[in-house]
Amino acid sequence: MADVDPEEAATQRMGMVLMESVYGMTRVLRLYETNNTAVVRLKDQLIDAFAGFWQGGAQEVKLQLLQDEAFINGKLIKMDAGIYEKATDLARRLGEFGIGEIAVTSGFDRDQLEAFTTGFAESMRTGTNLFDGSAHPDIRLAEASGRSMASFRFEPDRLAIWLYSSFLDLVSRLYVAHAAGETPSLLPVRRLLQIMIDTMKHHGGIFQLLTTVRDARRPLDRARLRAAIAIDAIGFGLFVGLGNADIMTLSLSGLLGGLSDSEDPDDGVAPLFHYPGLGTSAMVLMLCVYDTRKARLGQPAGVPGRMLAVVEAYQLLTAGTPEPLAAADALDRMAAGEIEGVQRGPATVFLGYKGRHPLGSAVTLSDGSTAVVVSQGDDPEGRDVPVVARYEPGSGLGEWVDLRSAAVEITDSPSNAEAGIDLLST
Repeated sequence: MADVDPEEAATQRMGMVLMESVYGMTRVLRLYETNNTAVVRLKDQLIDAFAGFWQGGAQEVKLQLLQDEAFINGKLIKMDAGIYEKATDLARRLGEFGIGEIAVTSGFDRDQLEAFTTGFAESMRTGTNLFDGSAHPDIRLAEASGRSMASFRFEPDRLAIWLYSSFLDLVSRLYVAHAAGETPSLLPVRRLLQIMIDTMKHHGGIFQLLTTVRDARRPLDRARLRAAIAIDAIGFGLFVGLGNADIMTLSLSGLLGGLSDSEDPDDGVAPLFHYPGLGTSAMVLMLCVYDTRKARLGQPAGVPGRMLAVVEAYQLLTAGTPEPLAAADALDRMAAGEIEGVQRGPATVFLGYKGRHPLGSAVTLSDGSTAVVVSQGDDPEGRDVPVVARYEPGSGLGEWVDLRSAAVEITDSPSNAEAGIDLLST
């Protein structure tokens, strides 16, 4: 992983201080005067923080607040439950005055902060924007000019990368916290899953590709493996026509099913009793995790459990072992009933979803070249005769070839590791 730029890290920290301070003002200025001890403390903290920030050579920090996202100098904030609630509440309160951006530049001083705080207090009490920008020129207020994730519906690749990277970060933190005996809120995870479900209805292929962008020579760690399972669970659910609530159950079950190492169904659901954030879905989610364990043991299980057992088995066979199977080989074995704990019926449907040659998988062409499956088109035929991109080690993906009209065909389907495919660097 690339090192974090120290200046960028300092800007992100300062942006968080700014957001926390302004949020704090929304809480206290409704009740107290600007010279109240609580308000003065917030102002002192902000002055001190910015003094150190400017000494580091920084010139500006800009906080952008949208309905469901927040940005610091154009960088998306990765939010836990507490930050999410503060950011969305602050966005709503400032939005009442037509404000979505706060930019602070290096001329900022105590007098400007006092003018800003006075305008903020008067605006909060009257419900009208009474900020005097001329009195605090280095605290600039404006309407939000950024875009929410939803606005990237016409740029699905960027949206998918945003969502996927944020999702991996959340899942990793969840598993680290669980290992430390903590039970963090599942609100950010559920929120992100819901956005991903909506996005994958039209752009699911991009997410399938992203799960294959890894070092194929090494098995995925548990968090990333579970993230991949959750994404395939969403795609599988959409493929068979499940509703959003059922898909959420399936994907969240796939995500949380790895909190226990045990194959025992009772042990598998035990950690979930410590997560109050499951809410009204707790019972059906626990049943899905329980039934998945039963299905993997070859015991009778409900349909959601059998579906998720297939998804788990596929990811474990192709990404969760030091000697992974090729994606096509794993699908064929599962559909043939050769994998213990995987029923042929749901495995055959899953094969229909993934296709004979899944996105991101390696293939050998009849001219001897190696390629990667990059598109399956919009019709069922594309899942068997896809579009591929030729691959050269060190050069990455090259020419795209639609095999339905090309003079070459697929002759073999090795694993990405066997083919030497390095999508991580590509």
